Amino acid sequence: METEEQEKIYHHHTPRYYLLPWTDADERIGWLGFGKIQRSGLTVVGGENHFYRLSELTDRDKELLRQFSSVLSPKGSNIYDRILKVMTVPHDLKRFVEDSDNPDQDLIRKAEIAIQNTNEDKQHEIEKLFRPFLDAMREGDASFYENERESSDFIYSLCVQYFRTKHMKERFLQLVSSPFEDLERVWGILSHMSAASVAAELSSDRDKFKLVLVENATQVPFITSDQPVVNMLADSEDWKAPRSLEFFFPVSPTKALLFLEKQNSLHANNRSISIDEAHRYNMIMIANHGERIFSNSDEYLKHVEQCSAPKR
Repeated sequence: METEEQEKIYHHHTPRYYLLPWTDADERIGWLGFGKIQRSGLTVVGGENHFYRLSELTDRDKELLRQFSSVLSPKGSNIYDRILKVMTVPHDLKRFVEDSDNPDQDLIRKAEIAIQNTNEDKQHEIEKLFRPFLDAMREGDASFYENERESSDFIYSLCVQYFRTKHMKERFLQLVSSPFEDLERVWGILSHMSAASVAAELSSDRDKFKLVLVENATQVPFITSDQPVVNMLADSEDWKAPRSLEFFFPVSPTKALLFLEKQNSLHANNRSISIDEAHRYNMIMIANHGERIFSNSDEYLKHVEQCSAPKR
């Protein structure tokens, strides 16, 4: 007997699998946010209810999204229309059935589930795509970047993680000028299109960039946050689009990724960093977090609480 798909209520924008290296034996993680330090299970951190639920778009929204896609990288043009279609079909189907002479309540229910789950399911697929790369980097191996297909999958997954978070959404919503009537309504599609555009450009210029894994054997562990991928060339206080990027991405308390232009002389691969450098990278993470900072060390979270003014 076929089991009906269920609505997924709690949506993670910081993947649970990503956070595992910062957890204890019971898979509980220490975090600082909302003015307090706590330890929680991974099922209740790094997300919120209905975060990826699809909003119903107007015809004007759809037209503006098509116009938006026309100014993105042409190297990703085969993806934008597909994103728009996949993300609008559930609401279109529901509306079509509801407007029929004899609405099928079962179909309406299935459409409602798709409205709730489609984006979350897509994010989960990308997380699964990213897992082998995370595992490799945690073992100090970034050789996958030399393979064209694997590097393309890696870059795409990294860019999706950069754009998918609540923090990034809120930064976009701060834009003073937007042609969209309701930017939040179209964000789910905008974030995917933006990630695909940046990934297409980076993948085509793959030979101009390098992956650098840094080793942190100091007493100061790498922390992470609900915005784990950070562009170090972006001003955390000013939402002007940076002209270039240098991604910093901690993958465990002892390993982190730098995605840099090859001409950047910073770090040899697997170079061990100093305690001052570990602090500096942690401050970058603190400056760019949304609501929560994560660490495997409650003591270090207390230090962070004392030495900085986290967002609340």
